[in-house]
Amino acid sequence: MVAFDLDGTLLDSRKKIRSEVKIALNELQRTGVMLTLITGRSFAATLPFIEELDIMTPVGVVHGSFVRDKQGLEIAKRVIPKPGVRDALDIAEKSGCIPFIVGSDHDGELIICEEHKGHPVVETVLHAESDQVLFDEIRFIKCEDIDLASFGVYLVGMKDSVTEALTLCDSLPVQLFKSGLYPIHATGVSEEFENQSAVAMLSPVGADKAFALREIADCLGVGMETVAAFGDWHNDIPMLEAAGTAILMGNAPKGLYQKINHPNLLRTGPNDGSGIIEALRKLGVY
Repeated sequence: MVAFDLDGTLLDSRKKIRSEVKIALNELQRTGVMLTLITGRSFAATLPFIEELDIMTPVGVVHGSFVRDKQGLEIAKRVIPKPGVRDALDIAEKSGCIPFIVGSDHDGELIICEEHKGHPVVETVLHAESDQVLFDEIRFIKCEDIDLASFGVYLVGMKDSVTEALTLCDSLPVQLFKSGLYPIHATGVSEEFENQSAVAMLSPVGADKAFALREIADCLGVGMETVAAFGDWHNDIPMLEAAGTAILMGNAPKGLYQKINHPNLLRTGPNDGSGIIEALRKLGVY
């Protein structure tokens, strides 16, 4: 089985699957190689690529928090419980960050506090979202009325504010989510915003792309040692380390290669070139 991240990996900078890559993946499936997608996108934003490649296996969405198949059958999921979401909102207020919540009832829904409508951070994120279409619905709700579980919460702000938010997360007496610091990287975002800002990604305990990959492999009866995984970003590291063979795209951020602990780690070309084709040939499957 071969697993692909989408943005920055399987998709080029135009958010398209290159024609030669599509031909190669169709040939792999014809010869019996299974394909899956594991992405930070919602299922709704992933479905067009599932259909384009005619993928019949389950896929992992929302950074691996939710595993489901094309027909809608839920395979596995992890969520931040309601009290954890309230903790995240409190931390956002104390640290001066703006929270963005991925609803768990409908994984294509992004929820933003109504009080933050028009905030520069919100406008920047909405502009980036309009370019990438990662969610199929955006709702504004009064912060005090938000009462739901979540596949993930993003706290976005200036780097100092995000660092403070992570410190507050670590000081919680009961950890209802795990937290990590990530740089801002999105289409349509200015270089100034990327340099000055960061995001704390709060995820369900036990959920990451490795969780999704293992659940999919187990569902299909595939040994993890036989899985090859392609990725390009920080959130791909767990998936890459869990797979039998890991392939890092040439467009990955500087220094990411050194962070991956894997005996079978390959580096290939960028997503805008022949990186995927080169790697498939190195693996001997195409």
